[in-house]
Amino acid sequence: MPRTKGALNKQTRIALTAAAEGKLADGAEHTLALVMGIANDPTRDDAIRLQAANVALPYVRPRLASIEQRHVDDAARVSEQDILAQLKALVTGSPSVIDALLRLIMDTDPTALERALARKQAGQECADKALATGLH
Repeated sequence: MPRTKGALNKQTRIALTAAAEGKLADGAEHTLALVMGIANDPTRDDAIRLQAANVALPYVRPRLASIEQRHVDDAARVSEQDILAQLKALVTGSPSVIDALLRLIMDTDPTALERALARKQAGQECADKALATGLH
């Protein structure tokens, strides 16, 4: 009785079973050992060693899987009010932290202190006008 069309023969089934179990086919161990020997032989030409390593690599190491890389920006999740509350809690008991922050700000942007003082004065002037006109 002939095999049905597309059915696997005995050799193919043996080869597929061995591949699924991670085993090499008959004689392949010898071939792989020969190629690895060439790749590891320091007396051979580098181009030949590299070519042998390229041939042996898929049988020795698995391919790297492609994965999706995601970057989560935690700073975008924290509100400005939360950051200010954390800063206030940090500097409340430690004047040296305030000094360090001011130095960092001045090193980053030398005009920052002038702008902050101008904003504070403008805010005070608005508050004074509001009190003078009775709006508060």
